[in-house]
Amino acid sequence: MSPNPVIIVVGRQDDPPLNQTVEALSAFRVHRVMIEDLPDALSPVLDTVTDNDSPVVLLPFALQLSAKERDRLEEALDVVRSIRPKLTVTLAAPIGYDRRVAEIAEERVLAAAAENDPIRAPILTIVGAREESKTFSYADLEALPQRLPDIGTKVPGREGEAIPVHVLLDIVGHAPGEGELVFRSGDDFSANVSTRQARNDGFLVYKLENRPLPARYGGPVRLFIPGGDDRCSNVKSVDTIEIRQ
Repeated sequence: MSPNPVIIVVGRQDDPPLNQTVEALSAFRVHRVMIEDLPDALSPVLDTVTDNDSPVVLLPFALQLSAKERDRLEEALDVVRSIRPKLTVTLAAPIGYDRRVAEIAEERVLAAAAENDPIRAPILTIVGAREESKTFSYADLEALPQRLPDIGTKVPGREGEAIPVHVLLDIVGHAPGEGELVFRSGDDFSANVSTRQARNDGFLVYKLENRPLPARYGGPVRLFIPGGDDRCSNVKSVDTIEIRQ
């Protein structure tokens, strides 16, 4: 096969992904035609192709072709071969169904579902010293006792409702003592705080104006430790608390 075949992408009108596909194939000589314009639309394309440009590949860009569209493609193939018998012309299999399409669709659906239902989506995970873990959603935090209605009473100038760190530690069965907690924010940042300080002074803000704390304010969970070390006293976007003995 020629290292640079001529590709004729056959698609439908008003299909933005078709434009992106043509751009992605820029390493080849690519032409775009509409399936409803076949076979007439091939004539101007063939005018730019010489017999030495073989092979020419017709690539149907569609998840599924109707019987009428398949007939159009077969007719177009016959027309090209009759007009330019010295050209090597091939009809590629349609993009068709691909397992990867289903996987992408599943990812998009799950992401959209979590975005539209932030109340029940997990936002915080506590990992124990023996690797056991427990997750909490916004709804879980809302149901907990001993919430602090206004973090501003502990950290002047800040707003939001918070949960004392010790409340969550008690839930997972972590007894007061020595050791430390690692507050992680994605894969980019972590802050180590002694268990004693976190229990006594730590608060996790998760709510602002009766809604989940927005990411632009450090949500979904933001750690405050009044009077703590500068690096550890204000950690945005906490998603994991790791317990270390």
